Amino acid sequence: MDLEDHLTRIQGVSNVTAEEFAGSIQNLEVEFDGDAMMLARALGKSAFLKEMGLKVRNVTKNRVVIKKY
Repeated sequence: MDLEDHLTRIQGVSNVTAEEFAGSIQNLEVEFDGDAMMLARALGKSAFLKEMGLKVRNVTKNRVVIKKY
């Protein structure tokens, strides 16, 4: 829930929806006005993600993968 709230505060994010939770994997759909690389850069600079122990691991055209480090 905290991550969803944080994502909605990022400029360009218009909606965040939890799609699936299985074991330790949470999939979120994020509607973002821009490409995935722009979102990944914003997430990479996020102190909140660092505090949660999360890091951007992979970026494709329409997907950003964040994992615990």
